[in-house]
Amino acid sequence: MKATLNKQPIAVITGASSGLGEAFVYALANEGYRLILLARRKERLKEIQSKVLTDCQIHQVDLSNINAVNDILKILPSHIDLLICNSGYRISAEFEDADPTVITQQISCMIDAHNRLMQHYLKTFKENKNGQIIVVSSIAGLLPSPGPLYGPIKAYQHHQAINLHAHYKHHGIHCMSLCPGLIRTEFHTVNGLTDWSNISSCWWMTADQVAKKSLKKLQKKKTFYIPGWYNQLLYMAIRHLPITIQQWWVQRFFEKSKI
Repeated sequence: MKATLNKQPIAVITGASSGLGEAFVYALANEGYRLILLARRKERLKEIQSKVLTDCQIHQVDLSNINAVNDILKILPSHIDLLICNSGYRISAEFEDADPTVITQQISCMIDAHNRLMQHYLKTFKENKNGQIIVVSSIAGLLPSPGPLYGPIKAYQHHQAINLHAHYKHHGIHCMSLCPGLIRTEFHTVNGLTDWSNISSCWWMTADQVAKKSLKKLQKKKTFYIPGWYNQLLYMAIRHLPITIQQWWVQRFFEKSKI
């Protein structure tokens, strides 16, 4: 994944203005990548751009607006080496109370926009017989989730990544589903999840840790990665249990944590 003397690799990162997306920016800058960052908050993108010592383009775009996604595709380079589909958020309202427009926007941002980007670059990846994709899912997509929309969207992203890899691996394309657990970012406060004090520190990872470990796993051609031994152990311990027990455990965990 290091840059070569002949070619400086290019990466596109969605949701690059904070959290895991921002961590990927710094990790890839250290790898010698040219960067193209997509996010809604232009000032945050400018701030991040000023911190990296590599070629870094920024584009303000609302990925929940599919027309904006189509417009941004017209100005993105036709060939890149790595696409990181990271943008996403959680709706705090109960599912039955959530504004249908807000739900549609969430699906557009996390599924439709990333599908358009992947479709766009899979064509050139296939032509060049080379290309990598990281789809940022979540352990919430692998187990029952208290969020009736966020978890299912993450489940879609996970299976989409796995299926894309199976379909395109013979064309030199590698796709990895990244399923982190709890990461210390502003995601939780932005989404109204403020009381995390009852969750043991062993469950938490930093965004920098997840980004660096994920890129190492991508280099080793992993197709499915859960960062953190405790998250891996949790997944292995629970996934074969009856679904009713899985649901009970997850509900108890979130009730005990008061989140």
